[in-house]
Amino acid sequence: MPVQKELPNDAASCPSCHSLVTELFAQLQKQNDKVEALENFVIKLVKDKYGRRADWIDPNQLTLFAAEQLQSTQEPQEDEFAKTTEQEKKERKGHPSRQIPNNLPREKCEHTIDDVEKLTCPKCQNLRKQVSEKVDYQLEYRPASVYVKENVRAVYACSDCKGEVIEAQKPSAPITRGLAGPGLLAFVITSKYSEHLPLYRQEQILERNGLKINRSTLCE
Repeated sequence: MPVQKELPNDAASCPSCHSLVTELFAQLQKQNDKVEALENFVIKLVKDKYGRRADWIDPNQLTLFAAEQLQSTQEPQEDEFAKTTEQEKKERKGHPSRQIPNNLPREKCEHTIDDVEKLTCPKCQNLRKQVSEKVDYQLEYRPASVYVKENVRAVYACSDCKGEVIEAQKPSAPITRGLAGPGLLAFVITSKYSEHLPLYRQEQILERNGLKINRSTLCE
């Protein structure tokens, strides 16, 4: 059997071990400096983006980030920022044409000159005639209004015996014996659940349109 040599207990008696330990210690110190630099860099990024909220982050968790991961997270952000900047430049270049949607209803308002003196030509004193027209477009808004819908039902009876009286059928109502029509109920429901408009604001809107309804009634 080969004879095993005893290893020295101290590094001073073995020059090769001493150099190896020194080299490992230098690499360890270099890695520690690199980790510390990365921690400071991440803390600076967090402070720049979130301000005081950077104090919420535990610095010990920042050691999980390696240099390669940090670089990989920075590159997509730079590309995204470049794309956004290029897109903003394209949007700023020139003014987009003002187009009016074709699905909107149109209301034609004709403007004419009624004064005879303005229609008279100052040169020959003859009356001017319309030869063309110019059209200008303007987007308008007609606010919602509350109105009373009268359902007039005709009643029929025999003219001789005054009997066999019949009447037109009453339209169906969403609420039995209620005054609210389908349009008013649709306004209240849509405003509350789709536009998140509180009932007290709906009460103010209806009151401005001439209808006073308590919010307790709207809630019911």
